[in-house]
Amino acid sequence: MSANAATRLRELLRARGVEWPGPIHHLEEVESTNRWLRERGLAGAAAWTVVLADRQTAGRGRAGRRWWSPAGGLYVSVLLDTRPADATHPGVLALMGGVAVAEALRESGVEAWLKWPNDVRVGGRKIAGILAEVVRSPRVVLGIGVNVAGLDPGSPELAADSATALCSEGGRESDPEAVCAAVLGRLALCYDALATAGPGPILDRWRALAEPWWGRRIEFQTGGRTATGVLLDIDSDGALILDRGDGRRERLLSGDVMEVRLDGEAAQRHDAT
Repeated sequence: MSANAATRLRELLRARGVEWPGPIHHLEEVESTNRWLRERGLAGAAAWTVVLADRQTAGRGRAGRRWWSPAGGLYVSVLLDTRPADATHPGVLALMGGVAVAEALRESGVEAWLKWPNDVRVGGRKIAGILAEVVRSPRVVLGIGVNVAGLDPGSPELAADSATALCSEGGRESDPEAVCAAVLGRLALCYDALATAGPGPILDRWRALAEPWWGRRIEFQTGGRTATGVLLDIDSDGALILDRGDGRRERLLSGDVMEVRLDGEAAQRHDAT
């Protein structure tokens, strides 16, 4: 990214008709954009504060997993106030982030799909991830990482063929700042929809972009156990609803689950989420 990336990002957003309401910070390198913004959120940073970085040295995903963050990718976090959007659970904001990313990547010509709770995939391979972390209610940091220009040669996902990048999928956009503007522009629209109409329309958009696992048996890991169930739906908090058989249903929240995959699908490493 260029030295004036924050200024250029604001201009790119303005060209999309979005006057970004908070400060935008650009860092050449940071341990984690989420950690950096969380600290400032605790210190009173304004809602809609954004930080984007060229590289992360200790990027994080769900359950403390590592997000491999070489130069050329998009690493951005946004500080959100949940009260106007009436988001009752951070999982809704994570799903909202997934919708924004998937729609932005489709705008670039890539057929992106959503895997609950926080993966964006193309052809079954991960291209982006979303991480929602509570700062102090009602503040949430929403972190987004997108593989734009390529993957770190040392990434285990590259070796396992479980990740991909926008440039590898024929995306029309390879500039992280432009991808960031598309994602943040979509995110602002999604947040407005959430504030205006509640979670229903956003969850409908998520369902429409979700990988077609409805009615199929999935395997999940939670609380040190592995179990299966038939995927029925997501609820208003963004939780998965499963049919466990014999009329039993189970509700899974993202914070309780380590991994979700189709039953019988080979386990894949997701350290870079």
